[in-house]
Amino acid sequence: TTYFLTENRDDQTRIYLGLCHSLTNLPTPAAEFCDPSAYSCITKIDANGQEIEFIRNAGSNSSEMFLEGQHVALEFRDGSNCTNRFDQSVGYTTRIDFFSYDSGEDNSDGYEGVLGKRTSQVFWHSSLACLPGQKW
Repeated sequence: TTYFLTENRDDQTRIYLGLCHSLTNLPTPAAEFCDPSAYSCITKIDANGQEIEFIRNAGSNSSEMFLEGQHVALEFRDGSNCTNRFDQSVGYTTRIDFFSYDSGEDNSDGYEGVLGKRTSQVFWHSSLACLPGQKW
């Protein structure tokens, strides 16, 4: 798989993710709306049901995976410029939190949406994310 796609129906957005590389082989029209160096890109669904450009680069530099409590996480940083709450120009970030699969569909992801103005949150549930001693 060259990319993963998940939606947030609450705010009519879609997020495209390339976990280990920049986004490639995106379908039309997303390929036109996403920066080729992006690891994450967000589009929006307009009132007519058409996919439109929203955030061309929601993160292009990948952090190393890191432990956060009882799960691991990954961030794509340095995306398109946006303004933080202190009126400073910063790069957009996408954060993916990987949780040990406990119920429901294994290897399922969910786009939680935009946190503030500069970060998107994705929750990904997978048996591959189980830490030693965790059951799935």
